[in-house]
Amino acid sequence: MQRLTRLIDGCWDHGSRLAPARNRITPQVMTHISSHWEYYLRKGGGFERLARNPHLIQKVLTKVERWSYASSRLRNLETFSELESRMLDLLKRLHAEPNFLSFRTTCAAAIFTQRWQRKPDRLLVIGDGQGLMGAFMKWMFSEIEVISVDLAPMLDIQKELYRQAGLSGRFVEPALLETIQQTDCAFNMASMQEMPHAEIIRYFAFLRSSTALFYCVNRQEKRLIGGEVLRFNEYPWSEKDVIWIDEPCWFYTHFFSHRPPFLHQFDGPMWHRLALLR
Repeated sequence: MQRLTRLIDGCWDHGSRLAPARNRITPQVMTHISSHWEYYLRKGGGFERLARNPHLIQKVLTKVERWSYASSRLRNLETFSELESRMLDLLKRLHAEPNFLSFRTTCAAAIFTQRWQRKPDRLLVIGDGQGLMGAFMKWMFSEIEVISVDLAPMLDIQKELYRQAGLSGRFVEPALLETIQQTDCAFNMASMQEMPHAEIIRYFAFLRSSTALFYCVNRQEKRLIGGEVLRFNEYPWSEKDVIWIDEPCWFYTHFFSHRPPFLHQFDGPMWHRLALLR
């Protein structure tokens, strides 16, 4: 766990996202990260970092945060309780405690898997950050090939997380996307919102070539560092796509941190869509 913690603490994501070094912000840092993560860090950074033995205040606030998301939507996720138990098993293997990252990963996995016609042969995870989503899917479904596409510093973190969990995966930098074989399913959470629109088009074209089931969770609207404005509805969706879910993302609306008043809204609404891309 110590090596994983060091990688997370020291990783900068080339100006778009970061796993902050103990959530410290300097004027130099703020010129290189997006508005989403700037706001998030200024509010204390939330409880996303996989950590061993967090202090008591964090443990209490994490439980309150989990309670704050209790709703009929959560209760209607038939597999959530089972998956939450499986997530706790994975976190124990990683010597990590539950937090907001593990909660929203479990919610996403429950939503995602409910629509499977069958278990996919190959799952593509785009921009998985610390790697928990891909690792969790591999933890539950060992027969699936999980492929993570991310920037090199994040892939280092993900490789270490998989290693500590005793899992196998394939790790690919974005430039090599087209070398991947066709994929059945794909997942992206809070990272397409950091990409130029041209790059988003590239990912959609790749997924559409194999008629992939795609679960996308991103900001409804967001301005990039260079000024480009991204809008979820302007991603390259098609009228031919079969859409099962298309609504505000109810499990990604607010977060808790050490910084008063402790409960914070995100700086813009998140949207999620589950669609078969055709």
